[in-house]
Amino acid sequence: MLSALTLGDKSHLDKELKGAYSLTGASHVLAVSGLHVGVVFVFSNFFLGLIFIRKFKRWRYVPLLFVLWGYAFVTGLSPSVVRATIMFSMMIVGMMTGRKGVTYNTIAASALLMLIYNPLYITDIGFQLSYTAVFSIVLLQDKISSLLNVKNVFLKKVWDLTAVSIAAQIGTLPITLYYFHQLPLLSCIVSLFVVPAASAVIYLSFLMVITAPFDFISDAIAFLLNIVLKAMNATVDTFENIPHSTVQNISFEGSDLILLLMFTASVCFYIKLRRHSALVLALSCILALAICNTGRYYNTANQHVMAVHNVQGESVINVIDGFQNTIISQGDCSKAKYKIKRLQNKLKTDEPEYISGNFLEINGKRLYHLNYKISGTVTKKPLRTDYLIIGGKTDIPSGDINNIFDFGEVIIDSSNSKRQINQWKQYFAQYNITPYFISDKGAYFVSI
Repeated sequence: MLSALTLGDKSHLDKELKGAYSLTGASHVLAVSGLHVGVVFVFSNFFLGLIFIRKFKRWRYVPLLFVLWGYAFVTGLSPSVVRATIMFSMMIVGMMTGRKGVTYNTIAASALLMLIYNPLYITDIGFQLSYTAVFSIVLLQDKISSLLNVKNVFLKKVWDLTAVSIAAQIGTLPITLYYFHQLPLLSCIVSLFVVPAASAVIYLSFLMVITAPFDFISDAIAFLLNIVLKAMNATVDTFENIPHSTVQNISFEGSDLILLLMFTASVCFYIKLRRHSALVLALSCILALAICNTGRYYNTANQHVMAVHNVQGESVINVIDGFQNTIISQGDCSKAKYKIKRLQNKLKTDEPEYISGNFLEINGKRLYHLNYKISGTVTKKPLRTDYLIIGGKTDIPSGDINNIFDFGEVIIDSSNSKRQINQWKQYFAQYNITPYFISDKGAYFVSI
């Protein structure tokens, strides 16, 4: 946990804990970002200020630049860290020349420098989230903070921190919905606990390194550090277990992203400049979103789809009837989890229901999953099915398969071995039937 917070190394982090941070909207503290660079800046600036006497105060900015870029290199030069380091470097240069403050031009300049170095950063999720968050904080934080006139000093600090979190959430909301299809409803509250705790962890980590020669002090800091980490993890676990704290499986497409970005920008401009035209544009975007989602809901409610996934060694049949998502399989579908999830997100269905049966009817069409030995089977009349899906446990029948099934399309799934596939090719060739072989042609997908 400590390596994740200080250096961004999440390789040893428990999957459940990582998931808890993600669901509560606190995963940003696990990735080295502007928060970490800011803490390094404040900490280093303080100690360098103690070292350099007043006459040479400005000279501390030179080693400060080396410290920041050294930290950036140690953490792997991730886009978020480089962005923050460039911004702080510009701010340091401003301090050296007598200019202070972070402006829109400074933020834009750091983005431009990064894109000149690597234009593909524009496609990086971290880059997009980082800059939208920073722009939103600079633009909205003061406005949000001024909404409440808090007299108490401590409560004022809490509200200012909340305002920062709210501003960042507003800016990053469209991108978060587009990429992750989930909305942590309590992320602002969680940030009130997690962000200060994460900052404390980073400060204490630096102090522990500095005081390493003094065992007693170092051990005391390590003890305190452990308490903070446990408290932070316990807080995240508590919020994760609150019912309905996170809305998941949100349908959100590219058109929604564009409209919501336009809405967010319009609201920001209205708050900042009080232009009524921006408010009209914002309302227009909401109306367009409503129309698009109504049409999409109608299409989803009336969709009827069957997919036979191409997963080596497994029979996985995906049947979608409106929002209902059914998986026919004899196994646990462990190899097909990603493909099932991708289809679920694409077609905007409910969570899949797993069944182990053989027969299913959808929109008047019948499908039969044949995955057992049929040699010697005798029926009064052939079983009618529109789609006959043959699994790897099926033996090659000694007689005419038309005596057992009255079928339309034959699909040989990827649970069949290469030997079985060749046998099925030879078997159906004598009846002039050309099955669809999943292993050769890929997944079978049809709208019914």
